[in-house]
Amino acid sequence: MNQSSEYNKLKLIAKLISGTLFVFLVILLFYNSKISKSDTAFAKKFTTATISTPNQNLRTYNDVSQNLFIHNYVFNEKLRNEKIKQEEFLKEIIEESPIKIAIKQSKKNEPGKIKNKQPSKGKGEKNTNPLVDVPKQLRLKEPNSKNQKVVYLTFDDGPSASSAQTLALLKKYHAKATFFMLEPNIKRYSSTVKQMVKDGNSVGSHGVTHDIHKIYRSPDSFVKEMTQTLKTLKSITGEKTQLIRVPYGSVPYMKPAFRKASDLEGFIMWDWDIDSDDWELTHGEYIQKIKTQVENSSGNRSLVVLMHEKTTTVNYLEQVLKYFQQKGYKMEAISSNLKPVQFKYRKN
Repeated sequence: MNQSSEYNKLKLIAKLISGTLFVFLVILLFYNSKISKSDTAFAKKFTTATISTPNQNLRTYNDVSQNLFIHNYVFNEKLRNEKIKQEEFLKEIIEESPIKIAIKQSKKNEPGKIKNKQPSKGKGEKNTNPLVDVPKQLRLKEPNSKNQKVVYLTFDDGPSASSAQTLALLKKYHAKATFFMLEPNIKRYSSTVKQMVKDGNSVGSHGVTHDIHKIYRSPDSFVKEMTQTLKTLKSITGEKTQLIRVPYGSVPYMKPAFRKASDLEGFIMWDWDIDSDDWELTHGEYIQKIKTQVENSSGNRSLVVLMHEKTTTVNYLEQVLKYFQQKGYKMEAISSNLKPVQFKYRKN
């Protein structure tokens, strides 16, 4: 009897212990679940606040790993944004690089081959020019400007007794010009030629004789006249230039053989697109001739105006300078890195 009673008592105690353990386990699981949800909600709220206000200091939290998670998330997000910005910036640079623009232009216009002599490098010298392997014609700039209208005033056959007056007018209107000169005149007015260069104007060769029967006798005679004049220019001014303008323009006298010889010598041949006819219109009528052609020109493309070193030209030159100034043109000198304006040549 006593054994049965003690057995029932132990059984009851075991049930009480089991029940207590079960209740404790349920309470523990429920408590852990609440903590987990609370932590997750707090982490989400804290992450959002940190991203939206990145300048706020990170607040400490009991769980160190949670802080690390939030910090890494924000930091990596910034890195991703910076990387995207860098990629877009590099893409923009590549798309608008001078080489790519030049190649696009060359595909549109297919310019003729232009050979410019490059200074030779000694042994062991490294070439620091990043464009050295790019064909010369791709590096030439179009003689125009999107933001500024430009006109290139050019004078042939000089220098002459009127050249000093021409230079004074150019300086008065902050204008630059290009002078294509004959060797005998260069020697005669050497001090004037020096002043041209000193004032920032460009100089080039117009040959020696200005006689079509002599200069165009053969490609060799053409090269000889141009080379001789360029050498004289260098000896007087110290300026090495390859700019030339052939007498009477490149058409029809510059046949393929002459053009090939010119390219081989590295000459940069310029024609014009505005002809003043000032050699014939000696009483100022040439001013209206220039204005009419300018008004009929298309767009804001740059213009190359042909004039001559004559007294009858310089007498009215100030009106020409005023006109281009009022029209918003910048009067610049031709440089060797411009793509030259040339007449279209037809082989027939």
